[in-house]
Amino acid sequence: MDLKQLNPEIIDVQPSALRQFDHQISQYPGIVKLTLGEPDFNVPEHIKQAAIQSINDNQSHYTYYWGIQELRDAASTYYREKFGYNYSADQILCTVGATEGLAATFKTLFNPGDGVIIPGPAYPIYKTLANVNGLTPIMVDTSDSGFVLTSEQVETAIAAHPDVTVRGVVITDPCNPTGVVYTEDQLKALVPTLKDRELWIISDEIYGELTYGVKHYSLSTWLPDQTIIINGLSKSHAMTGWRIGFAFGPTGVIDEIAKAHQFQVTTPTSIVQYAAVEALTHGQDDAAQMRAIYQKRCAYLKQE
Repeated sequence: MDLKQLNPEIIDVQPSALRQFDHQISQYPGIVKLTLGEPDFNVPEHIKQAAIQSINDNQSHYTYYWGIQELRDAASTYYREKFGYNYSADQILCTVGATEGLAATFKTLFNPGDGVIIPGPAYPIYKTLANVNGLTPIMVDTSDSGFVLTSEQVETAIAAHPDVTVRGVVITDPCNPTGVVYTEDQLKALVPTLKDRELWIISDEIYGELTYGVKHYSLSTWLPDQTIIINGLSKSHAMTGWRIGFAFGPTGVIDEIAKAHQFQVTTPTSIVQYAAVEALTHGQDDAAQMRAIYQKRCAYLKQE
């Protein structure tokens, strides 16, 4: 068969150079890898034991595609207490990591040809997801604004693409790769423009628990009807390989995202979901222990 007959949006995508490089160098023992955004800690013991218990309890069957009720209830409570999210369990979708949550969200919110503003430097997956869905990624250089997207930059980006219907913006906070954490005032300054332009906001908050001396805020506080939050346990509980994430959104919209999710993956792994319940109900301080060590390492590297 001729590869030219396949979907050109997929053919044109290049595999992640970062992951290829990580795979190549991982064979060498004793190196300190500064490649993937992955904690170098093991999953906390109490979470591992919960996973083992779920196996022994034969929790190995299909679950509801939204995720088990216990997990969505736990996520509602956990993230409300951590960050002030205001989402009930029926507004929370359990996904196969944050990445699958992003994929289902991009697939649902936008139509082919729509424009999505992506502040740069940016995690490469956003542009790739835009491309494979036939969207127009509009990259905005934020190096002159301290790597913080501003309303003026949003307006300039829209004006520079008069033939594109711009319908969304990605906010990564805290940001990978820049490390920037938006202040409350910086987010509030974006609100009038995002609201007036009726832009969907995809708010990737996967690093929300790894801030140092500053508080994490979310645009969902001011624009709940326009915001889809993506979060998960990869960074906060060192569960990168377990692949469990969450999408939070307004009623109606999150129901549609759940459809895209269902037909992509059916449901997250049952065993991991039960372990995630343990992480969210008894692991509130798991990230704090890792964060203290990260901060110590940072201080070491900064010393003269």
